[in-house]
Amino acid sequence: MSFKNHFINAYELAERERKKEKEKNAEKFRIAATKEFERLFKIPVTSSKTIGECNAELMIDDVTIIAQESFPGIKFFTMKQCAECGTMFLPVHRECCTSIEDIGRDLSTQTMCCKCELLNKRKNETSEETVIRKLREIFEIIQH
Repeated sequence: MSFKNHFINAYELAERERKKEKEKNAEKFRIAATKEFERLFKIPVTSSKTIGECNAELMIDDVTIIAQESFPGIKFFTMKQCAECGTMFLPVHRECCTSIEDIGRDLSTQTMCCKCELLNKRKNETSEETVIRKLREIFEIIQH
């Protein structure tokens, strides 16, 4: 075996170990997030899955909560359904949920996803606003 193969094998072994470690940490976080949600909100989680090393998706019947690791502790955010297209999304400007009322607030307010918000904004813009937007786009292209 040449040194090149030896180096590549060592790298691949280390990558497999890192991947296993990440999966193990993600699973630990999912379990911790589930327990923390149930402790904080006193509601059982129906199912959960890992989304990454520091994120988990918690299902409570048909409500989806995203758990994110933060310092200190875990923050919970409600996934929303777009009022226009029905897509599930996590709002860009969102507040952390610390009570059942916060989750209820999130579920009761209508919101659109970024794509529908942009389309809706463009539908309602005046012809002058459209011209200005197009000129800005052209100017950005010229600058780059």
